Amino acid sequence: MVASLGTFEMRAFARLRVALWLTIAALALSQGCGSSSGPSDSADGRIAFASDRDGNYEIYVMDADGSNQVRLTQNTDWDDLPCWSPDGTKIAFRSWRAINADIYVMDADGGNQVRLTDNPEGDMLPAWSPDGSRIAFTSERDGDMEIYVMNADGSDQLNITQNPAVDISCCWSPDGSQIAFSSDREGNPEIYVMDADGRDPVRLTVDSALDAFPAWSPDGESIAYDRGSGLISMMWVMNTDGTDPRQLTYAVGGSDYGPTWSPDGRSIAFSSEDDGTTDIWVIDADGGLPVRLTDDPGNDEWPAWWP
Repeated sequence: MVASLGTFEMRAFARLRVALWLTIAALALSQGCGSSSGPSDSADGRIAFASDRDGNYEIYVMDADGSNQVRLTQNTDWDDLPCWSPDGTKIAFRSWRAINADIYVMDADGGNQVRLTDNPEGDMLPAWSPDGSRIAFTSERDGDMEIYVMNADGSDQLNITQNPAVDISCCWSPDGSQIAFSSDREGNPEIYVMDADGRDPVRLTVDSALDAFPAWSPDGESIAYDRGSGLISMMWVMNTDGTDPRQLTYAVGGSDYGPTWSPDGRSIAFSSEDDGTTDIWVIDADGGLPVRLTDDPGNDEWPAWWP
């Protein structure tokens, strides 16, 4: 499988690839069976995702049932890691079109693409605040991976973690008061939550696996995330205080990663490479059989769901 640099970066974190932890500089350069009866009626809204089906990673959108797949970006360099604005009018994403990785934003139809960050180091994984006024993202501009927050127009970029560890892959709570993220600050990659200004970080997961890519449920009660062991990661869900962790997927041939919740909170879409190529799948939030949404010879990944 040929993966984008963004795929390598994020999967390195999610599957214990030593390069992420030993060589931060490298990051800058860089289910099981389905069922014909799908998860409960969550086929509403639109899903943005990244795909290399046309030879280069670009941003696409589709209906929540996998139909009407449309390419939005037309660029010779990689575009990936999409994130919807809360009102659905814009999509933030990462692009390598200016040599290094930066955060861009565009209209939901792919028009008016604007660069928000301009830094020699890599910026990635944008996450829009619930009120649409700010975007959190991951950057290594200060020599290690940190969580930053900026205004939605790219102004006032601020490091809110300020920790020598790897802090990466953030998401906002539905009320905008907190941010969940992944960090190895206590030796093992775990899920943490902090106030939206970076204060009072609290560790939620405590285990020997690698936990990454948290996604807050729309009702604010649960967090989906990746839990990895060796070269395989799977989808898990826990309460927002870290209690009651439960496994959703059981990948065998490859990893499941990058969860995103349906607007009603009843389903979770994710990327899976279990069959040799990467596709977008969806599963009930309480488990069951996952359903495949994309079926393309290329790699489809990093879904982002909007109502």
